[in-house]
Order: sequence, then C-alpha cells, then structure tokens
Amino acid sequence: MLAKEERSHAALLATLNRQLDAGHMFWNIGHFSEEAIAEEYAFIRIAVNLARSSTPSEEQCLTTALHIEKSIIDSKFYATVKSDSNDFDHVCQALSRATKIHLQKLWDKAAEVGTDYSQSVSRSK
Repeated sequence: MLAKEERSHAALLATLNRQLDAGHMFWNIGHFSEEAIAEEYAFIRIAVNLARSSTPSEEQCLTTALHIEKSIIDSKFYATVKSDSNDFDHVCQALSRATKIHLQKLWDKAAEVGTDYSQSVSRSK
C-alpha cells in the first residue's frame, strides 16, 4: 500500500518536472537554501545507494521515508513555490494532501512495528 502511494507521488512529481521542462516559470524557489537542498539530496542519494547495494531493514526504510515526507511537509514546499502553469497548483494541492496522508500512514506503521523513531525523526507537524 505505501509503495503504491510512493509510485503515485512519483508520477505527480514527474508531472511537475515535465512542466519545468516545457519552459514554465517557477517562483519562490529561492526561498529554499541551496545548502538545505544539497543536504536533502545527499540524504536521499545515500538512502538510494543503500537500497541498491543491500536490503535495508524495515526500520531503515521507515526512518528514511519519515524523514523525507516530513521534510516536504515542514518546508511547505507545495504552498511556497508558484508557477505560471495552469496545472501546477492542482498538482501541488494533490501532492500536499497525499503527502500528509502518507506521512500519517508511515507514523501508524512505525507504531505498529513498535520501534521508537523519535531519536531519528521528530513527529512535530
């Protein structure tokens, strides 16, 4: 179920990427520091390399997913960035709603597994 949602999110993100490739303008990107973006990218790259080179544990998968989803919500990316694309706001609203629901499901899964993730990921919303 969670993996299916991730694939759905990826398809929506690909829509945003196609809008950028089509030459649509995006505003407020500068709101996010290059350093913060680079750090998040590095975190994701490490997680991807780990997943490709070994089989990560369920705890590693949940911790990584919680970190990524929470950072998207906390940054308010979908509310901050604007575009001249007619579809952009619609896609961002859909992604924002879906990400919040997905994050709650991840917290529920973490609770179900019974592992304390508070050391690595704060639950504040």
